[in-house]
Amino acid sequence: MKKWITTAAFITSLMTMSQAQTTITGMIGAHASTTSANLSLGEGSALNLKPITTFTGGVTVDQALDSRLSFTSGLHLRRKGFEVLEGTSVGVLGLDLGVGVKATTEINYIEVPFMLKARIIDNGRVQPYVGAGPSVSYGINGTLRTAATAIFDFNLTQTDIDLSSNNYNRWQLGGQAVAGALFPYGQGHWMTEVGYSTSFTDLVSEDFLVDSGGRHRGWIFSVGYGMRF
Repeated sequence: MKKWITTAAFITSLMTMSQAQTTITGMIGAHASTTSANLSLGEGSALNLKPITTFTGGVTVDQALDSRLSFTSGLHLRRKGFEVLEGTSVGVLGLDLGVGVKATTEINYIEVPFMLKARIIDNGRVQPYVGAGPSVSYGINGTLRTAATAIFDFNLTQTDIDLSSNNYNRWQLGGQAVAGALFPYGQGHWMTEVGYSTSFTDLVSEDFLVDSGGRHRGWIFSVGYGMRF
């Protein structure tokens, strides 16, 4: 009896979701990403990792659950990483000229979110919302670039990161929270959104010789246009 009740409830849920509205939105924006690390420069001096800001884009799919709540997923391209800059200043013609070496690590991920969103207000002109939930990311490829810096940057080397190596965790489990608003326009809507994401998985695996960690986090600012079906 319980089996039949469970099956009936599952079929009812599928029918309800199939009749609910689905919204598909194309998104583009900027991603300000940085990465934490357990490395230091010696004598208790922590390594200063600076954020990188790159393009992000993807498709968001919202499945309405009721008049306020929706389940959100999609497919997004995220470039995550960090920058390290070490240098000094040299006097040239009475001016202090900063010179040094910059190393930039960038890893491209395909990210799939699983969020629950709640609309706060729906007055027909603007529909603000908040959302939160886990995400799963897969590292496609990565590079390590070095450059000499003075007035301009001069590229020195570019090395591919072998993410298939046991030294790295290619799959990443993370979490994110977003806040945004929909603005109805024509047959669809415009969307603006700001979000914060963090990784729960270290980039560098336990198989690596040094426990260097490497957890990504960052802010995402996006705009897009969507349609309801």
